[in-house]
Amino acid sequence: MKTNQVKSVGFDGLHRCGKGTQIRLLGNYLNKRGIKSVIVRGDGTRKGLGLSPEDPYSVWWQEHYKSFFKENRTPEENKYLSNLVYSRLTREAREIMDKLRRSNESGALLMDRTFVSRWFVKRQQESSISLEDAVYTIDPETNRRVSPLIPDRTYIIHVQLEELLKRVENSSDSPEKKQFRLNNLIKYSEDFERLLDELPSYFMGGEIKIIDGNNSPEKMHEEILRYGRDKNDSTLD
Repeated sequence: MKTNQVKSVGFDGLHRCGKGTQIRLLGNYLNKRGIKSVIVRGDGTRKGLGLSPEDPYSVWWQEHYKSFFKENRTPEENKYLSNLVYSRLTREAREIMDKLRRSNESGALLMDRTFVSRWFVKRQQESSISLEDAVYTIDPETNRRVSPLIPDRTYIIHVQLEELLKRVENSSDSPEKKQFRLNNLIKYSEDFERLLDELPSYFMGGEIKIIDGNNSPEKMHEEILRYGRDKNDSTLD
């Protein structure tokens, strides 16, 4: 990897597909080779407690976190909140990316959820929205247009619904969180399958690769490394 070169790699998929494990494995691999990796959220929420590298301390997130789980929200509230978190996370990811580029170190931005999740959420609000329209939005706080951060490569970990349900059932999540995730998987898994069928292989200069998430974590990790080398990815030289 060339000095001061920064790459971005995204991971996406449904609950319990194995995103977090693959991010940790790739991060460890890069760190051992002297390449600094930083984990960021590309979509979703975080608590801002500062208890993990991917959730740095943030008063803003602490103040807003509970509002994202308010029950019986109107469609207008759902749109507002999804645009709010997407705008915030995109801005945070860009700031970290810019910081890595200004440093004298090689670096990699590892994104936990990406523009793929953004499109998935927006399709639940507007079923016919295009990928291009979904990834651009107006920040509700600043009223400014938000441009997406598209990873150089996005890995989507694909796991069959039956296996995902088993993983959730066997997880250590609280009963409430477990039921929430089970309900979401049952409700939205078919929508996610349709989304995968419509995804292009490339989008805005970034490559999209689907990984078989039914394989072991080690085998998936090796596939990701092998695929990167085959594509002459300098982070894996």
